[in-house]
Amino acid sequence: MPPRMTAAAARRRAKTGGSLSPQEYRELKEDEAADGMTEAVMRDRYLKGRARERGLLLYWTWNSIHSPKGFPDLTFLHPGTGRMLFVELKSKRGRTTPEQDRWLAALGCAQEATGGWVRRAVWRPADLFNGVVDAALDELSQT
Repeated sequence: MPPRMTAAAARRRAKTGGSLSPQEYRELKEDEAADGMTEAVMRDRYLKGRARERGLLLYWTWNSIHSPKGFPDLTFLHPGTGRMLFVELKSKRGRTTPEQDRWLAALGCAQEATGGWVRRAVWRPADLFNGVVDAALDELSQT
């Protein structure tokens, strides 16, 4: 498989009259969509529906102003098996805070202690398009 062309290189090629393959065009559009995507857009436009399609429950704190810092943005729960997935959403360039790192590390311990019934992840907009999100939700939704 040839290396993936960067979005900047694809834009340059398109501007100079060069044609893009269908794969390169799709990847360019995915990169453009991910570029300015906020956490709320990830959740509302992409993740709510994917959870609903798989029969997963989804929780998020609407306004975390009085909540302890660092708790992950989303909690997915399989209602039949009890499997859980905690997800911290980040923009393309966003970084986790020390408080978020602490929660994610603790949830990593829970993942080990439960044999994988509790999982944690950090997702970025590109993960909506590269299969990471769907793979994690498909695994969680298995009975």
